[in-house]
Amino acid sequence: MEELFFESNNLSAIEQKVWSLLSEGVKSYKNPFHFGTVANIQAGIPELRTVILRKVLGEEKKLFFHTDIRSTKVDFIQNNPAMSWLFYDENSRLQLRMQASATVHFKNEVADQGWAASALSSKLTYSISNAPGTKLEAPVAVNINEKNPPPELIDFASSHFSVIETQISKLDVVFLHHRGNRRVIVDYASKELYWAQA
Repeated sequence: MEELFFESNNLSAIEQKVWSLLSEGVKSYKNPFHFGTVANIQAGIPELRTVILRKVLGEEKKLFFHTDIRSTKVDFIQNNPAMSWLFYDENSRLQLRMQASATVHFKNEVADQGWAASALSSKLTYSISNAPGTKLEAPVAVNINEKNPPPELIDFASSHFSVIETQISKLDVVFLHHRGNRRVIVDYASKELYWAQA
């Protein structure tokens, strides 16, 4: 990483490295880019949440995560698709910020593909009857380690599953280093790629 930012002026290589790191992040929960923070506006208030990066399409500049269709964020995304991502790797001290436009996929081909690619334990998290945010008298849990759940439970869970597709419009890369911080901006809307003051 240091070589990319200090020994080269190849900004395209830095961009390609970022998308490669994100793609690797999908594969393992131990990867620092497996979890990302997304932000959107809900009732005029910025809302942040941590999500799991489920799919990356580097050529198309798209990131995907999964959510319960009953979540309030789905309604707000549909009303205002503007969204931001934040990733940070404390070991390499690399921060990624992204501006994006979100699309909700529910009971369509994209959602079906996401469901098929999901682990059974992930599918079972959608089998709770209560919608996210429901007020409870006591916690309600589901056994996500169940190996042979009844088919009707899986069908019920799938009825709550959706995929959020985010089209990245701007990428802001910051590399924190004792030799001096480095920052690269990739604006996909204007097709600009340049160094910026960190």
